[in-house]
Amino acid sequence: MKNRLIPLIAIILATSAVTSASAAGPNGRLDTRPFGQRTQVTQLNPLVAEDTASLLWMREEEKLARDVYRRL
Repeated sequence: MKNRLIPLIAIILATSAVTSASAAGPNGRLDTRPFGQRTQVTQLNPLVAEDTASLLWMREEEKLARDVYRRL
């Protein structure tokens, strides 16, 4: 059981680090302005196969995290 738990915890910690890093703006600082005052415009493009695969992998990873949290 411990052999499976250690890599699982490492994945969860890495995911949380990536999530918190992506919350920062382009200058590395967290944008604390209210949502209506943010001026950055995002252009939407259709998903490519790589994006779809990444989203599916993240979904499965979140399911695994949910199962771990329920088990613990």
